[in-house]
Amino acid sequence: MWAQKPHTAEAAGSLLAIRNAPCEQDLTIVCRTPHVRDKHLSRWENEGWVGVKDRDVLRCLAAEMKTRTGQTLFLVDERGDMQELKQANARANNACDTSQAGTIPVPILPGYELPGVKLANIRQRIVYHAIREWKNAERKKRESMEERVADITADVLHDYDRAVDPENIWLSAHTKDIALNTRNFIWRMMHDSFRLGRKWEDIPRCEDFGVCELCGAEETIQHILLECKHPGQEQVWAEAKALWAKTGLPWRATTLGGILACGLATFPNRNGKLNVAKQWLFRILVSEAAGLIWKIRCERVMEPENPIPDPEAVRNRFFAVINVQLDIDRVLAKRSPKEALASLDPGLVLETWTAVVTCGADVLPKNWLREPRVLVGTTRHNRPNGQNR
Repeated sequence: MWAQKPHTAEAAGSLLAIRNAPCEQDLTIVCRTPHVRDKHLSRWENEGWVGVKDRDVLRCLAAEMKTRTGQTLFLVDERGDMQELKQANARANNACDTSQAGTIPVPILPGYELPGVKLANIRQRIVYHAIREWKNAERKKRESMEERVADITADVLHDYDRAVDPENIWLSAHTKDIALNTRNFIWRMMHDSFRLGRKWEDIPRCEDFGVCELCGAEETIQHILLECKHPGQEQVWAEAKALWAKTGLPWRATTLGGILACGLATFPNRNGKLNVAKQWLFRILVSEAAGLIWKIRCERVMEPENPIPDPEAVRNRFFAVINVQLDIDRVLAKRSPKEALASLDPGLVLETWTAVVTCGADVLPKNWLREPRVLVGTTRHNRPNGQNR
């Protein structure tokens, strides 16, 4: 299965065009990106295709070009002014919206492949990457991690209707839409590196640690985030879904893989373009909710002497972590892009948070970034004034 990316589609389309055209006919291939170019193919072949994405289809493409007697030209139209290219882009966008990822056979004709790296004019960087790739190929894969990634792939297809590859999943754990500490938590969950469930069975006198004391079920990350009856899990997700309901869009993170790979969630507008503000808010709500549930669970297990948090305390903690993200975005939005420090587009911040914030005033100002008392989740359980508090 290939990733649904523009450069992958252009490489596959170029391969099919060369296969279907007569060998003696001159052929001109127009692309939007310079990823597929004859000079690139020659250089990548000399470097042994080290570090090249889509190397399987590109290697086959280079071999197919060698069998042709006609001239093959690659033109780059980055603006997409050609009418035929616009039609191809429209069909490609429609194909990306489907959950079915296609593939084509990429056998290389005998005698047309040059294996290995060409030693003439080789660079140290290529040698270094080649050694890394050879070592990674010999490295034994962790079965638990491979199973987790496979489950996440299936869950992303179910929740977000997207066919993705493992590379997309790992990159989603590093999206900057999610806080750094939460990214680390998601990355470790994807690696299945926490000691949970059956991992306690091999430690003497610790076998009971792998079982949930309230539910009696194996304490896996699936159980902790979605199934446990301890206070915290249901309340946090209920508040997150209630906030998201204000946007008018459906809640889509219904599986464990959908939660861990929330960085892959996208929400297109009516015109087909991505709604960056909505996907940003969704990723914040899902990731922070999952991180808070994990923290509450760890506090309960590691500090059993502390009282169990009531639903109101859990609710307040959830809104506290969301308001921290809101405050960070407000500070970054107030900075000028000309400053050396990081900044955010004020319009994007307003579009992201306006649906879920409230203000101390009766009416939320149009530009509330510099207004005081703008918070998330303060409309209920207001504290009474004066002696009645």
